[in-house]
Amino acid sequence: MLNGEEVAVNLSHDSFDQQQLVIPQARWRIALALGFPTTFIKLLDPESGEILDDNATLQAAVSVVISTADDEAASSSLLRASKVLNIEALLDREELCLRMKNLTMLPESFGALAALQFLDLQLNRLSTLPESFGNLMALCDLRMSNNRLTALCESFGNLRCLEELWLQNNKLGGLPQNFGNLAALQNLKLQNNELRALPQSFGNLRALEKLELGHNKLTTVPESFGDLRALQELEVEDNELSILPESFGNLRALRKLVLGPNKLSSLPQSFGRLTVMQELDLKNNNLKALPKSFSRLTKLVELDLSCNEFSTLPESFGDLCRLQQLRLDSNRLTTLPESFGKLTALEVLKLQRNMLSELPQSFGNLTALRQVCLQNKYVFESKHFPFTKM
Repeated sequence: MLNGEEVAVNLSHDSFDQQQLVIPQARWRIALALGFPTTFIKLLDPESGEILDDNATLQAAVSVVISTADDEAASSSLLRASKVLNIEALLDREELCLRMKNLTMLPESFGALAALQFLDLQLNRLSTLPESFGNLMALCDLRMSNNRLTALCESFGNLRCLEELWLQNNKLGGLPQNFGNLAALQNLKLQNNELRALPQSFGNLRALEKLELGHNKLTTVPESFGDLRALQELEVEDNELSILPESFGNLRALRKLVLGPNKLSSLPQSFGRLTVMQELDLKNNNLKALPKSFSRLTKLVELDLSCNEFSTLPESFGDLCRLQQLRLDSNRLTTLPESFGKLTALEVLKLQRNMLSELPQSFGNLTALRQVCLQNKYVFESKHFPFTKM
């Protein structure tokens, strides 16, 4: 069958007068064995994927499609959307765009389109995928954003050639355990779903370079997450993360990381291993302190620590000497370290809504500043501050 299940049915002609069983009789026997009406059964040539008509010669092996009334409707919708008369007309297609076609389901026969390399199903109303979907093993680029998918079929892990996968703006509550089989994936979009956890196999996606997981319900990521060593961009904003595994520090190729808003109260000590990172967003968490290793992130250019619970910063903070944009607003800072003056590349600095009453002597070294926000309910003693308050 197209879903990969093998069904043994006696198609010999022993009890018939004919020398060879004909297609209608074969359909009847298969229907009887599977418990479906004969009208639901279609036989396909396993080589070409073509539907065998009643006059065709019965092969030694056949593929069986169970075509219910819903499946028939889905087939009709697919043919209209594709502007073809039958499924056979799509069998050689390598690219298929079905964007905004108002599709609500795909027929089981969709798995016969094994030549597809690019498939666009965005902006439809799909809530499920047929199990035969896993037969599309040549797919490299699959786009299914803006549908109503609540789950992926178990055979989805068979799509081992996938490099680009767009699943954002659906209703996915989880991923199949074999999702890690998609080892060729480079770009994965899963934002705006209802994911609460990732399978342990997720760490097998070792070719992944960009991952978008924002706006889900994740509370943590698996320990295997640290195996995503090719990852360069990671966005996990607006989840419910309260802790990161120590293995997180193994993501040493990361250049951009967005972790806010979440519910993080601390960062793992291994965080300092992310030494090539240039953009880091940790806003709207519950952080009170930075790990000692944080000062190793010397390639940081943009850093957002706003809306946390910092009252102080470590003296080593000044080692982040390439910072150009720094947000520290809406914390509980009462003082800044003297090393702050070493941030001589700073161009944008936001310090409003803290409890600062004075600035360090070294603050005057920040001569590259072009935008600074310092509004507070406290009055500054600004003799070492050469800028006009904003």
